[in-house]
Amino acid sequence: MDPLVNQSHQLYSISTALVEKAVRDFSDEEATRRVEGNSNCMLWLFGHLASVRCSLAGMLGAKKELPWQPLFRKGATGTDFSEYPKLSEIKEVWQDITPQLLQLLETASGEQLSAPAPRDYPVPDKSMRGAILFLAYHESYHVGQMSYLRKCLGKDNLVG
Repeated sequence: MDPLVNQSHQLYSISTALVEKAVRDFSDEEATRRVEGNSNCMLWLFGHLASVRCSLAGMLGAKKELPWQPLFRKGATGTDFSEYPKLSEIKEVWQDITPQLLQLLETASGEQLSAPAPRDYPVPDKSMRGAILFLAYHESYHVGQMSYLRKCLGKDNLVG
């Protein structure tokens, strides 16, 4: 496996367990609670991370279309959660795409990884390697939000 991608693969493996732990004791209603104003709720965070994993897997050759993906794009803030999938639906997608994504990272060719990323991510490396690295960081950022949100909503700590 490519050394840089190996590091990202490890981060995805770590955050997989943390994300699953973060949402495990939320009801669908609790998952839509915000700390303040338009802050992210657990449902949005989980759906966003599942959507991004599907997008990255798609960049690496998988085919996974989500009808609700636009609801979880950057900058989207839901107010009418009746349009959103339930936590169980997001979990189903998460559990389906995660092993596929990890396998795709393990088997990506040097040619694939050196190809230009289909989007301009805020990293100097504009190849798929850079996209993978940025998206692993991006996921870690949102895992931190999930941890903070748990604490604000009276749940036990995500770590420790």
